[in-house]
Amino acid sequence: MITKEIIDKLQFSNLKKIKDWEVEDIRYDDSKKYIFETPFMYLPFGLEKEYSDYVLKLQFKGLKNLDEDIVKFYELIQHFENKIINIKEENKNIFKSQIIQRENYDDLLVIKIKKKFFNINIKNTKSEIRNIYDIKNKSKIKCILHVDNLWTNKKISISKFILDQIIIDEET
Repeated sequence: MITKEIIDKLQFSNLKKIKDWEVEDIRYDDSKKYIFETPFMYLPFGLEKEYSDYVLKLQFKGLKNLDEDIVKFYELIQHFENKIINIKEENKNIFKSQIIQRENYDDLLVIKIKKKFFNINIKNTKSEIRNIYDIKNKSKIKCILHVDNLWTNKKISISKFILDQIIIDEET
């Protein structure tokens, strides 16, 4: 399980140039990838397409009501993104957070889905959900994510969370 102490070991390595982008691996203890497990979170919109990517937007429902698991996870993601900003000495306005802050609704966490959907492990017990397209909006899911590289150009710096596994709460 990723903790703030593990996040504090964050390192960048293997800098490469891809077109206008500088791309670096984000690791800890020299070679370990960051793997995050979300608590069960609300999926208000289901699968969405953004440009050429597919994403899930998980809602931090309960953050304002101080749901302990949601608050801890939210703070962990903020700590991770702030660590990147501090190490890279980035301007906070250039770094694109994967937390979408919303004034009248709970914030959202954007999770990218790699184009090879068959690599995503979906665990459920009651229904016939076999692939990412079968997951409906308003579901309650837990996700296992890994962190993509840090992508930087002159205008933006970004690191996305990539979906590896989904666990569906079918009790609610």
